[in-house]
Amino acid sequence: MGTVTMSKAERLEKISADVLAQGEVSVDDLAASLGVSRMTIHRDLEELENRGVLRKVRNGATAQPSSVFESNVEFRVNRAAAEKERLAAHACTLVEAGDVILLDEATTLLPMIPHLAEIEGLTIVSNFLPIQAAVSRLPKLRLIGLCGEYVQQFDTFSGPMCETSIAQLRINRYFTSTTAIDGATAYHPHPLLAATKRAMMKASVHRYLLADRSKFSRTALYRVADLDEFDRVLVDAPLPDERIKALGSARDRVFVIPPDHS
Repeated sequence: MGTVTMSKAERLEKISADVLAQGEVSVDDLAASLGVSRMTIHRDLEELENRGVLRKVRNGATAQPSSVFESNVEFRVNRAAAEKERLAAHACTLVEAGDVILLDEATTLLPMIPHLAEIEGLTIVSNFLPIQAAVSRLPKLRLIGLCGEYVQQFDTFSGPMCETSIAQLRINRYFTSTTAIDGATAYHPHPLLAATKRAMMKASVHRYLLADRSKFSRTALYRVADLDEFDRVLVDAPLPDERIKALGSARDRVFVIPPDHS
């Protein structure tokens, strides 16, 4: 049986996942597991270091602090792309014509934009520059851009000015994601963004959390919300029994969106 060769994008994804899971990886182990040369691994590590995903060290690499790793917008956009598309497509089925929709800086929400463009009379509110740019090119969607302190790491606006603007609005549906879910609580590594997310939840009638399964194996410093504060928590695959048990009563809010979902 022939060896299946990974594309460069798949290889970078695998290296990044290994570094995140293990904390440290060696060039030799990566070369052996991926079936490529040490020189190729060195080039891959250099590229990932330039993106801010990891720190290249002698004969290997170590994980960056979680706040740096999770704030890299380019990496977050490409990570788990198929899972994000599936969750986003399902999330849009929860939207009704004429709704005011709030989308924050979560890259998981970007694939929602083309689907939302097919729904009549929507207003999109966002503090995330990539979402603002995408919506601005779609004449059927009304855009309200939130401003405030610009957080370059996340390409978004946040802080007290942003929260004051949010408080003036009545939002029908708020969609978000987060860095980490520990037990039955969602966390984020940046204090301003965590506070802004809490303000967004307070201003919204309905709230939805989109989270691929990797979010349930991470930690971050700042609390965003308990999962039972959301109408639904959309995940891309069934969770292990121990994760389900840790959810407590919030398990009733969790909906698995499988690959064959239509």
